Amino acid sequence: MTVWNNGAGDNPVVLPERNEVVSTGNFQMPLLTVALDAAGQALAHVAVGAVGRCARLLSGEQAGLPLNLARQRPHGAGFAPLMKTAEALLAEIRHDAGATIAVLSATSGGVEDTVVNAPLAAKKLQCVVAHLEQILAIETLVAAQAIDLAGVREVLPENVAAAHAAVRDRIPGLDRDRPMGEDVERVVEELVRTGILASPGRDG
Repeated sequence: MTVWNNGAGDNPVVLPERNEVVSTGNFQMPLLTVALDAAGQALAHVAVGAVGRCARLLSGEQAGLPLNLARQRPHGAGFAPLMKTAEALLAEIRHDAGATIAVLSATSGGVEDTVVNAPLAAKKLQCVVAHLEQILAIETLVAAQAIDLAGVREVLPENVAAAHAAVRDRIPGLDRDRPMGEDVERVVEELVRTGILASPGRDG
């Protein structure tokens, strides 16, 4: 066992996927916590942008499209419920993207390292990613509906047209109000996590 700074404590790295425990004397990883927090904060910026674009597309006059992209006028809710969901998810991301504070631990008479809470930072980042996936799925559905209503499919760039086609192969447009939770989950599973939206031509 390597001993650093005359430390006697051993905080091992546990790698369950390898069935391995790596002994690391006086193991302390503040940089890991900071990196995980930084990733969460960066993804929070992505989420803010996505929710902002949804808001503009649903605004009605600002986008030059029906309010909430509703075909069912004048009383259709359109994508208003999903916009509320996106805003709630963004609030969750803002909460989870906050800094993970290191704390001083007096455990074991000062032998143990400072508690940097890297597992907590990783857990928060995992939540940020999951919520961002749902926001991106909502933005995808909103954008596809906006394209349909604007009647611009024929002039879309090739990659955007392919992404729109990938959505419509799986999810019909919103002609009448319906629950869309399953639509969001399907886009998450089949388009966001698979990377098809990033490289739509790969899907075919």
